[in-house]
Amino acid sequence: MNLQEQLASSRQSLKPVNTKVLTVDGHTFTERRNETGSFDVTRSESDKKEKIGGGFFVVDTKPDLQVLNIRPGLYLSSQDVAHRLDLIKEHGITHILNTATGVQNLFPEVLTYKHVEILDLPETDLTRYFEECFSFIEQGRHDGSVLIHCNAGVSRSCTVALAYLVKTEGIDVEQELSKLRRMRPCLRPNDGFMKQLQAFQLFR
Repeated sequence: MNLQEQLASSRQSLKPVNTKVLTVDGHTFTERRNETGSFDVTRSESDKKEKIGGGFFVVDTKPDLQVLNIRPGLYLSSQDVAHRLDLIKEHGITHILNTATGVQNLFPEVLTYKHVEILDLPETDLTRYFEECFSFIEQGRHDGSVLIHCNAGVSRSCTVALAYLVKTEGIDVEQELSKLRRMRPCLRPNDGFMKQLQAFQLFR
């Protein structure tokens, strides 16, 4: 059997899959591959989202409500948790360090906030924010408990948390990240942030 015949045979064994896609103009549609190998498209004009540049992408609408307890009085999460006062109270959180862009602090009447807007780009110099973040975390842990969050709770918040542990405990970045990933596998500081963490660990 030649390569073309193998591909044709493999295609026949593929199971149909529905994929939800969001367009740049905010409309969603469901894409399904039919038996001929082409796509059937079902549009949903009522299911409209905010405009986001960059073409098409698969939408994950499921909220990320995991609260990762890194140390006593120190937590990490996505923005979804930061917008749920019930979860915040459940974990005794009194201070929130918001490192996201475009995410509001919703409960200033009951929580103490610090908002440091950081772009999740490898070229962003995150180290220039370290000291003010560390100071806020220390005060928050002294007075209660601190939640660090960004948008997804994957890169910026993780980097700040790891840098704080380097400063206060002298941890090894790679080893600590590996431990935290067992509890939250999605943790992944971007390449630029990892290099900054490694340099911070080396020259602290």
